[in-house]
Amino acid sequence: MIASTEEVARSLTGAWDFLHRRTGGVRRFDFSARGFFHSFWSLPVAAPAFIGAVAAERAERGLLVQGAGLFDDPDPIFAAAVLFAAGWLILPVLAWCVTGLLGLRGRMPAFIIACNWSNVIGAIFLAAPSILYALGWATDALAWFYGLAFLLVAAEMRWFMARVTLGVSSGVAAVLIGAEVVCGLTLRLAVG
Repeated sequence: MIASTEEVARSLTGAWDFLHRRTGGVRRFDFSARGFFHSFWSLPVAAPAFIGAVAAERAERGLLVQGAGLFDDPDPIFAAAVLFAAGWLILPVLAWCVTGLLGLRGRMPAFIIACNWSNVIGAIFLAAPSILYALGWATDALAWFYGLAFLLVAAEMRWFMARVTLGVSSGVAAVLIGAEVVCGLTLRLAVG
């Protein structure tokens, strides 16, 4: 089952609405079983952000040299793949635990659908500083600053998405997203 371009556009618009704190964005997602499986097409949609992450990993390791291919060395690819996959896995795992404690497990499919599509927006935001760094347009420190700024924007979008799709309080959503950020940054330090 391949998601149509209309469904991809509609779902990304819903994620964009979450970025702007518009609760109506939730109506743009297909919450059927078909929509659930189609939401995993968000991974290939976000592939350009993954390529930017690989380029940044290569630049950070001093591997961006004239004539070298982007995928010549498996180490930066592995590091980027682990971090990229973590972006899709950490929050749903944390939400699974929280929804179990709160008796909200039935809301997980809608949450995962919205989470998958919001990951595309988040991946693009987080790839922008990486691409600037890989191109030499930002120093390491400036790329980290931009990355932190975009991380805060993406975290705020995901906080709102969690609040709306799970129907939890602002505090519960903040704890959930805070835990995701801490896990993601810890993982980044471990593989980087």
